[in-house]
Amino acid sequence: MSFTVTSCSDDDDPASADGNIIGTWKAEVRTSTDEWHREYMRFNENGTIDCVIVDCHRGEIDVDYDDYTWSKDGNKLTINGRTATIVELTSENLVLNVGDVKLTYKKCADSEMNQYYK
Repeated sequence: MSFTVTSCSDDDDPASADGNIIGTWKAEVRTSTDEWHREYMRFNENGTIDCVIVDCHRGEIDVDYDDYTWSKDGNKLTINGRTATIVELTSENLVLNVGDVKLTYKKCADSEMNQYYK
């Protein structure tokens, strides 16, 4: 399982784990204009995740695809047997704690992920 590390939060906003996780989420780490990493995860109602990982190194794009299973129980999200704590789940943000690492995903359109399928 791949998790991308990004971090941004506003501690003044109330967090909730009660939102709907179904849909497509994106995390991005950009180190320069031609060096970046994006991870898309589409949570499907049937308990599966379609995952697309896109890396750009010196302008060269590499795309990997993977499939996972998921389940959610309260603020616990389990992906392929590995459990994360949901810190925030709203219509726009998914923030997870995996161990000591905070991961931030933003909701995005399916078409943004679909452009990487051949």
